[in-house]
Amino acid sequence: APFAILMAMAAIVLLIACLNLANMMLARATARRKEIALRLALGGSRARIVRQLLTEASLLSLVAGVLGVLVGYWGISLLVSSLLPLSPIPLTFDARPDIRVMAAALLFAALSTMLFSLGPGLKLARTDAVPELKEQAGEAPSGRRGRWFGARNLLVATQVALSLALLTAAGLFTRGALKAGDADPGYRLEGQVLASMDASLAGYDEARGRDVYRRVLERVRAIPGVRSASIASSVAFGDFTEGSTVARVGQAAAAAKNERPPRTSAVNYVVGAGYFETLGIPILRGRGFTPAEEQNSAAPRVAIIDEPLAKALFPGENPVGQQIRKPPRDEAAPVQGHGVVSGMQGDDQDAMEVVGVVAGLRHDMFDKAPVSHLYLPSGRQFKSNGHIHARVDTPGPAGEAAVLQAMRREIRAVDDRLPVLALRTLSEHRDASILNWVVRAGAQLFTVFGVVAVFLAVVGLYAVKAYVVARRTREIGSRMALGSTPRSVLWLVLKEGLGLTGAGL
Repeated sequence: APFAILMAMAAIVLLIACLNLANMMLARATARRKEIALRLALGGSRARIVRQLLTEASLLSLVAGVLGVLVGYWGISLLVSSLLPLSPIPLTFDARPDIRVMAAALLFAALSTMLFSLGPGLKLARTDAVPELKEQAGEAPSGRRGRWFGARNLLVATQVALSLALLTAAGLFTRGALKAGDADPGYRLEGQVLASMDASLAGYDEARGRDVYRRVLERVRAIPGVRSASIASSVAFGDFTEGSTVARVGQAAAAAKNERPPRTSAVNYVVGAGYFETLGIPILRGRGFTPAEEQNSAAPRVAIIDEPLAKALFPGENPVGQQIRKPPRDEAAPVQGHGVVSGMQGDDQDAMEVVGVVAGLRHDMFDKAPVSHLYLPSGRQFKSNGHIHARVDTPGPAGEAAVLQAMRREIRAVDDRLPVLALRTLSEHRDASILNWVVRAGAQLFTVFGVVAVFLAVVGLYAVKAYVVARRTREIGSRMALGSTPRSVLWLVLKEGLGLTGAGL
């Protein structure tokens, strides 16, 4: 869908440029009527005249196509350079145009020439030579109706309409993107810092990974200025996370009817003790995870669900004390959501007791409402990718920077081989997501296309009015000789331009 939208925007800009080309050809056709009439009188064929006009237009289209390829290469390079710093792994992207890109550019240039230059060329080739060769021959008066509804004016009005529609769409998209980015995610952003690590990149197995994360978390919690800290396997507004189907353990009534109990898909988080308190996610019922459930792999099988998942599985009931499970893969429903993969389906099919219900949160900026989340204790499930959240006592750039520096020192003190993938505030993490980059880049591209379209429309309007004024020089001189003031002549020209703009609106 995003690529289709971009292609549609590019097609609209190309259409506006082609309408400009058609207008220019119409203007040149009118200005060269005597020349063409003379050629026809000397025996020139109409087909040869059309070929000449198409050749002239083809040269313009060829130059425009080459410039378009160069500008496209520069624009893609600019976009890629802004994306590369956000990628967690090094990426190599070659934006140089190949033979297919050049062939497509030449094809579109040729099609544009044929579609929008052939009509004006045929019109000029049908010129009647006898009237045009008379001494006072000029452009025949078109009358009031022809002046307003001529081909040139209709083309200009179409350009204005398309350009303003594109600019309006750019404004709406940008407003929607800003609104989505500023929406409440469901957790606290102020005073939150984040350290992302991956023990598997250092070659650690589960036992050593658990130990190093435990020691890092202990040191981070002891840093002066840190109110609380916890660990999680994923971070909201990230690029990827895991999900699974969650089912309510069968009820007697459902079993009697041979029906499956309620089930739904949910984003899965493996978190430690104090996670909800650290991020400011309200606990609506029950409790959070205990330190024993954070560290002990033999702890009871418990889980915490959020409000959307509770409403899906336990409508009108209290979920605390109820049991849920993750069904096998063959019973699973598709897991939906941006960047959500079914990596945890079937890992633990035994029943788990729901010990708490928390408020829902948005998984990414396109979520209109909170999505279902399932939280599991880090003691029962180990994930090599660990994200340590810390809530600082003094929110603000100075306090957050000091805690981030202290976290880096403590991680190095525990194990200098442990790779730190990111060390930043939670707000910076949200802003650095690839999805957020896509939205920002889309808004910028929309704006650029809209501005270019308006510029082309303005150029087309200016060219048409300049040509019309030049053709009406004798008429304007006569008006001035008969007593018209410069202001009235200016209003005459301006009124027609405003009329074209109003028609486009």
